[in-house]
Amino acid sequence: MAELFSNAARGMFAIIGCLDTIRPSKEFLVKADADSIENLLVNWLSELLYLSATQGILFCRFDIGQIDQQHISATALGEPIDQSRHELYTEIKAVTYYDLKVAKAGQIWVARVLFDV
Repeated sequence: MAELFSNAARGMFAIIGCLDTIRPSKEFLVKADADSIENLLVNWLSELLYLSATQGILFCRFDIGQIDQQHISATALGEPIDQSRHELYTEIKAVTYYDLKVAKAGQIWVARVLFDV
């Protein structure tokens, strides 16, 4: 489950910009809670998106500290946006619930999440 949440966050920021140009120089503690794993994924990604927008940060790495189906605590690493170094692609306005899916398939977790751009 930790890998799923980390990969979902990386995927979201890969839509926003080129991850290869982002240095993991600043750390942010990010926590989210929810009543289901689907809501937790949306809350997690929304919190990261909020931090990115309000702090002007691009994230590239996500170290999950604690996670269960209703809580996550993690360290998000990244750096302030630098227009001269960072290639930006698409602005994500929101994480949506449309067609949202989080499930365990055998030994792995899979998810589908759509963004409002």
